[in-house]
Amino acid sequence: MTADYYSKTTHDLLYNVPITQISGYGSTLRNIGRVRNRGFELTVGTAHRTPSLNWGASLNLAWNRNRVLSLGPDTILVGPGGVGAGAHQDPTVLKVGQPINTFYGWAYAGMQGGDPVYKDLDGDATITEADRTIIGSAQPDYTGGLSGRMAYGRFELSLFLQFSVGNDIYNINRALLTSAAGNANQLRDVATGGRGIPTPRIGNTFESRPSDLFVENGSYLRGKNLRLGYAFPAEWLRASPLRAMSSLQLYVSVQNFFTVTNYSGYDPEISEYATTNLAQGFDFGTYPQPRRITFGIAGAF
Repeated sequence: MTADYYSKTTHDLLYNVPITQISGYGSTLRNIGRVRNRGFELTVGTAHRTPSLNWGASLNLAWNRNRVLSLGPDTILVGPGGVGAGAHQDPTVLKVGQPINTFYGWAYAGMQGGDPVYKDLDGDATITEADRTIIGSAQPDYTGGLSGRMAYGRFELSLFLQFSVGNDIYNINRALLTSAAGNANQLRDVATGGRGIPTPRIGNTFESRPSDLFVENGSYLRGKNLRLGYAFPAEWLRASPLRAMSSLQLYVSVQNFFTVTNYSGYDPEISEYATTNLAQGFDFGTYPQPRRITFGIAGAF
């Protein structure tokens, strides 16, 4: 068993801060803000050996709690990640006291006149920017994996499972596939009805307001890899044209061989904006990971 606890605060982070347009520029790169990461990692492993059967397994769990402690002169920065490209612009926020990759938008309240309506959180009888609120987070409660290996005679079997629990996904795909604009395929829910989908009518009914209508639970359990191998006897190798080889194994492996999730998209293990740490957890046309089956021969001289 191995257990680790960490607490790290990072300060003077780089961020493009908006400045007055009189300067001729829209922003300037500055060292502002502090972010804290606290977490706990646990690994438990076991191994057993008998004359005919060897097997072992390892379970690892990781908890990380991320929190923005300071943003320089500000307490909240809306849309720091540059998300959307014409659809659902910047449903993210950096806010003191909240984790990075927090989703920010309006809270769905129901349908009225065939269109979705949202909660009036400030009580002024008008839906404005002031009614936006925290609607989810891409940060998981915990992640982990389970790996195992078993060898019996000349056969060897290995397995790796991966899981994430408690993270949210902002599904921009669903917003585009329920727009009823008449220029693209649509989800079946457009015809049969679904939560927050406007009543079908002529014209584009695209609901472009960032809201919790498009935030889904991204928890999953995935079979990442399964491998079965057979090692040829050394006597067979010495008696064959392959006598120069010290070992030879025939194997078959399968990657992404099953996924258990309630997420409605193709793949819960995605992020459209993988190159930025300010916009994780978005599904926006991201190609899903394929199931791959591989046959091969591995050997040594």
